[in-house]
Amino acid sequence: MRGAAATGGGFSEHIFIKFPTQPAFVASDIASELSAALAGRTYSQMADISVRPYLQRGELVNVLPELNFKAWQLYIFRPHQPLLPARTRLVFDLLTEILKDLFRESK
Repeated sequence: MRGAAATGGGFSEHIFIKFPTQPAFVASDIASELSAALAGRTYSQMADISVRPYLQRGELVNVLPELNFKAWQLYIFRPHQPLLPARTRLVFDLLTEILKDLFRESK
């Protein structure tokens, strides 16, 4: 096995994970995380769309299929920033609520 990945689209319940005190690998971007998983240096939980081709070719293995999550209809994405301006947070919070209501009505 060259690497491993667990795919996910969202959390329907809280899962608590104990992190190591001195991690050997930390990534702040998808490309680095994927490269490390492909090199067999780490386990990774990434979106299905990012790892699907690697899973299909056998370059990655889904080691926790019971933790696969049902894909959502829509995602709101923004790059992670440790200090997020209040107005940016407000825009994303408002978008989240508006789109939740919109998609709830369309079902």
